[in-house]
Amino acid sequence: MNSLLTRLVLIFLLLVVLVAGGVSYAINRAVDASFRVYLQQSNIVQGNVGILEALETHYRDTGAWQDAQTVLEDATQRGGGNGSMMGPNHGGRTANTLPGPFMMADTSYTIVAAADASLIGQQLSRDQQRRAIAFVIDSDTVGYFYQQSPSSDALAQTEQSFLAEISRTLRWISLAAIGGALVLAVASAWWLAHPLQRLTHAAQAVARGELGTQAPVTGASEVRQVAVAFNQMSNALAESQAARKRMISDIAHELRTPISVIQGQLEGMFDGVFQADTEHVGIVYNQTLHLARLVEDLWTLTRAEARSLHLERLPVDITAFVRETTQDFEALAVDEHINLSFEGDTDLTVEADSGRLRQVIANLLVNAIRHTPAGGRIDVSVRPKDNWAYIRVKDTGEGLPPEVVPHIFERFYRADSSRQRDKGGAGLGLAIARELITLHGGEISVQSVQGVGSQFTIKLPLVG
Repeated sequence: MNSLLTRLVLIFLLLVVLVAGGVSYAINRAVDASFRVYLQQSNIVQGNVGILEALETHYRDTGAWQDAQTVLEDATQRGGGNGSMMGPNHGGRTANTLPGPFMMADTSYTIVAAADASLIGQQLSRDQQRRAIAFVIDSDTVGYFYQQSPSSDALAQTEQSFLAEISRTLRWISLAAIGGALVLAVASAWWLAHPLQRLTHAAQAVARGELGTQAPVTGASEVRQVAVAFNQMSNALAESQAARKRMISDIAHELRTPISVIQGQLEGMFDGVFQADTEHVGIVYNQTLHLARLVEDLWTLTRAEARSLHLERLPVDITAFVRETTQDFEALAVDEHINLSFEGDTDLTVEADSGRLRQVIANLLVNAIRHTPAGGRIDVSVRPKDNWAYIRVKDTGEGLPPEVVPHIFERFYRADSSRQRDKGGAGLGLAIARELITLHGGEISVQSVQGVGSQFTIKLPLVG
């Protein structure tokens, strides 16, 4: 009873029963009432053919209802009607088949002729006006004919049977509609509920730890949207889990190497294999510096990602700032036989933490020098566009493979892990750079072609 399929079926069925029952009842009532009125009016007309023909002839001859009472009385005496004043059978009906007062009124509902002559000159009542039959000559209504309607019991047996047959037909139609609706309800409910059931199974699989499980994208558009969102979430969870495992592995590796070196050197000193001189102590000291840098980078990255890293943001002339930072690396570029150049527009101001921003630009320059061969060049520029300052570091280095570009800003990610470790990188620099630029309200992106070079672009909002 609590399943969605059962509830939908019951809801559809209830709606169909209510609608079919209501429509059947309304049609039956309307047909019964309309048919009874039709039969009653038809019987009245048929039972008074002689009187109506006499009145019609009189109106055609005179064009008015003057002396209509005399015409009515003459026609009644000849047996032209079946009202209270009428005589023998007419049209197969007895004289008293349609008992009640007989009245003829003009277009203003003023009585001009009646079985009871004392009613002449009076108005038909509202109820009588509603039930009166229009008296039409040559498509024009010239008056109204009224006689008291018989009760429903006065209907003939054939007429009663006709109404009963209509009622039975409507009941069968209603039952057929309910049966068809039940089949349609089950099919529609299954079509709606089945994709949700499969989505539930996929969610249960993810809850069991089967991250990355995909749900079929089927059903109504809203259900498909939920399935797509679920699949994206499942993939994100799987990627996040893989990233955590990779991060733990990378951290363990980064810590294992310096710790192993420190342990080996100290054990050698304790065992007398190494002397406790400046050379061997210096090795231990350098490894502790490496550990300190790794811990500092992890601390910075974690706080930046949590948006809890405090920035000392002050107005900075970004062109002069980037020029000075670039000049700090000119000597290193010369040693590597790389041409390092700078160009930029003046009077560009941003609000930034100069220390953190220098850390980002320095990281980009170190990477560019590291991956640009001798004889290459690195171009640094600062340009404004649409209230933004664009800082670009473009090199003619080895570039990045297409599959690497989407992951280049992930922590501990390396395009060539073995070569990067030989040079001492932990794979945190670009991840830190992205988070620091994000904290400044900007963006950082990369464009790279393998074998041609890379271009890193920092986008910061201008002030003033």
